Amino acid sequence: MGEVELRLLRPEAPEDLIDEQAFARDEFLPYWAELWPAALALAEALPERLGGVRVVELGCGLGVPSLVAAARGAVVTATDWAGEALDLLRRNAARNGLELRAETRDWREPWQERFDLALAADVLYERRNVEPLAALLPALAPQTLLGLAGRPYESELLARLETEPVAERVVRVRGTGPGTRLAETPPRRRCVPPVTYNPSMLGGLLTAIVTPFREDGSVDFDAFQELARHLVAHGSDGVVVAGTTGESPTLTDAERLDLVRAAVEAIGDGATVVAGTGTYSTAHSVHLTERAHELGADGFLVVTPYYSKPPQRGIVAHFAAIAEASDRPIVAYNIPSRVVVDIEPETISRLAEIPTVKAVKQAHPDRDEARHIVETGLDLYAGDDNLIAPFLELGGTGGISVHAHVVGPQVAEQIAAARAGDLDRVRELDRALAPAYELLQVTVNPIPIKAALRLLGHRVGGYRLPLVEPTPDELDRVRDCLERLGLLVHA
Repeated sequence: MGEVELRLLRPEAPEDLIDEQAFARDEFLPYWAELWPAALALAEALPERLGGVRVVELGCGLGVPSLVAAARGAVVTATDWAGEALDLLRRNAARNGLELRAETRDWREPWQERFDLALAADVLYERRNVEPLAALLPALAPQTLLGLAGRPYESELLARLETEPVAERVVRVRGTGPGTRLAETPPRRRCVPPVTYNPSMLGGLLTAIVTPFREDGSVDFDAFQELARHLVAHGSDGVVVAGTTGESPTLTDAERLDLVRAAVEAIGDGATVVAGTGTYSTAHSVHLTERAHELGADGFLVVTPYYSKPPQRGIVAHFAAIAEASDRPIVAYNIPSRVVVDIEPETISRLAEIPTVKAVKQAHPDRDEARHIVETGLDLYAGDDNLIAPFLELGGTGGISVHAHVVGPQVAEQIAAARAGDLDRVRELDRALAPAYELLQVTVNPIPIKAALRLLGHRVGGYRLPLVEPTPDELDRVRDCLERLGLLVHA
């Protein structure tokens, strides 16, 4: 059996990854030839951006889905009963400069890792694989993609799945021949239909995008879309729209929703859009969440109700009501410095029981609280930029960031280093980013970050009252921070 000739011509086009002439020369075992269409269909079903998503392939065989997932930034574990398959996969990964873990695995053994997405193309080749897979699926991943190759044993597994809760989390893709397209192609920017969203696919670095205004005070949607594309091109996995940094308190509902629509239009094919839909009114928050869902938002940032200072049980009831409005993930925003009320650890545990509450944006430096969030299984996002490094060391997912407007590549590298276990690099970058943290402390957000963006040539305009322009001294301090970051040259 010869080596697979796999070429990374365009990672976004799986059919271009494989040398089909080599495939036709009988350089694969016969059953791999049979399973090729299912493997290719699985690869085509993967979203185009998988930065940091934890993927496991069961029975990797050719490993096409694993290689495509790795090419798109996923953290991949490929498993198989056969050592030959894993050896071949390792060679192909090395040939293409891809990092992944390949290991021999009996799927009946307990798993210690946590995965976001499971792929299965050839586990159904033999009857002996049906029971292990059926037993594993409920505990394995929020989403599972099954590539079906037409084997008679599929019906046994599918019948089992139809009677278990995991059925609604399984997406089936079927290939019918080399180079096949999906019979039912999921939306390109999501790996599955909305009813089975994967929360961790929101990404590691989400930038809380500012809202640009024209001179007359109206929203500049063209500048907003231009900035959103810039952020994604410079390290962001997605944006949070109409948060505090986006001056949400002074936006009308129509403006908030039009910004969501504009973000989906600008970056929805390659990045995630999280809509800020939380207010101090539960009914209003439900309404905004319903509308943002209709517009295609990938998830929702919901702040703890402010001003009214609800008791902890009221916070739980607030999030539970909003969760009824959509099946897409909610990121709970805990920022006691602005809303006065802190979401207590016991309340975090109760929020984790709400199926669509999948993450917490924690703008609070208490490490014990942050550690508890991770222990509940929720994704932990740093809500203050100077917390990204310490929270990554605790097992956090990343950050919902403001300074990523100007230092996105460095923050993306920091998150990638944490995933690779290189905490020394995380700390090194944290020290290098000190001027960015200082920038955000010049005055209240988003005044300094908008000033910084204007100094760097971005069209973001001014502010809506009660926010005002920075003073000359504040502007000089912002400029100094940018110079120390190497982003501006001292005049």
